[in-house]
Amino acid sequence: MKKKVDFNLFFQSNNINTSFLRAYFLHLICDHCFLGGYIKNKRVEELPLNEAIKIGINDYNLITPIIISKYDLEVPNEIKDIISGEGIGNLEILNEDIVYQFIDDMANLNLEDEKNRLLR
Repeated sequence: MKKKVDFNLFFQSNNINTSFLRAYFLHLICDHCFLGGYIKNKRVEELPLNEAIKIGINDYNLITPIIISKYDLEVPNEIKDIISGEGIGNLEILNEDIVYQFIDDMANLNLEDEKNRLLR
């Protein structure tokens, strides 16, 4: 959970000049921001990695249908099985308001600006 995204390494061999690389870069930014700021949770940091992953997967399974409904998303048939897991209980790590804020923040990113900021 504490491993950081190495953006310098990414940009040594990549540029964000294709749709695929822009999407991959956005994924890296999302991981970096989400794990580094949006789910700063003392409890998670104290858990063994396998337990934190288990709780994270359950939270993902709980919140995914909520997000799909809130944003009225249409899930392609090819991935419905992948995201159809059912969570048990209540969210333990994630918080709906924080997840919505994360989505809003990531939707407003300018990738070129982020690249320049990260490489300073």
